[in-house]
Amino acid sequence: MHASDDGAALLGERWLLAPGGLARFRAALPPPMTLGPVELDNGETATALVSHRAQGPDITEFGDWRAYLRHRTATRPGPG
Repeated sequence: MHASDDGAALLGERWLLAPGGLARFRAALPPPMTLGPVELDNGETATALVSHRAQGPDITEFGDWRAYLRHRTATRPGPG
């Protein structure tokens, strides 16, 4: 997921991880995924799973990551 350049709002999920779990999670992220800051609707900043536009899919039109994954699954060619 990436932060939209035009500031579009995306639905997110909140995960609570222990510091050790966060370190393991960060170390296991495949490129282009990374952790970075995002601004929430209430103006607060949170650490989020992000991907930069040049390196990952733009999910803005889907509104959230899970909707994007459902779309990919629905449009993937089946066994033939």
